[in-house]
Amino acid sequence: MRSGPVGCIVLAAGLSSRMGSEKALLKVKGTTLLNFLIEKLSWVGIDPIVVTRAKIENDVKELVEGIEVIINPKPEEGRTGSIQVGITRINEIYGGNCRILIAPIDRPGFSIGTLERLVASQETTCPALNGRGGHPILISVNDAKRILQAGPEVPLRELVAPEKIEVNDQFLHLNVDTEAEMAKFAEILVGSTSERAGLD
Repeated sequence: MRSGPVGCIVLAAGLSSRMGSEKALLKVKGTTLLNFLIEKLSWVGIDPIVVTRAKIENDVKELVEGIEVIINPKPEEGRTGSIQVGITRINEIYGGNCRILIAPIDRPGFSIGTLERLVASQETTCPALNGRGGHPILISVNDAKRILQAGPEVPLRELVAPEKIEVNDQFLHLNVDTEAEMAKFAEILVGSTSERAGLD
């Protein structure tokens, strides 16, 4: 059972250099990575904030009408900077002392069941498959404060040490950086209908 508010940041400010085009805007089977993540988060009652960069702000807003989109003005400084922008805004909404779920746009392979287990945790927690940690990551109140004090270039793995919960999500470690990985994402879309119906 969830205790206290859980803010959520969808990270969509990366440069997509390996993909060669904007991940947030890529369409697969009638949807996008961004819309897929937001829909999945909504199944467990989470309304995320999307952190992106100025170049694609308007396009992202068109995709996620009704969802707050904010800008990291310096995405080149590192992903932690985008997380900091998101945490700052979530603290404004909830008055601080809020746990934070961080969902990178290119890591869509988690299940609804995994989300439910994460948001029930009070500690910094991530899902794991065969012992290897994955995404999204639930950040504790104290770790969220620690992240805000770091430099934007400091990797998240140097700031937190999440507890791991073992899950059975087949695609947990999928990192959508190439066209081949987008094809694997299409497999997730095929399976999402049964998950949504509670058959997963």
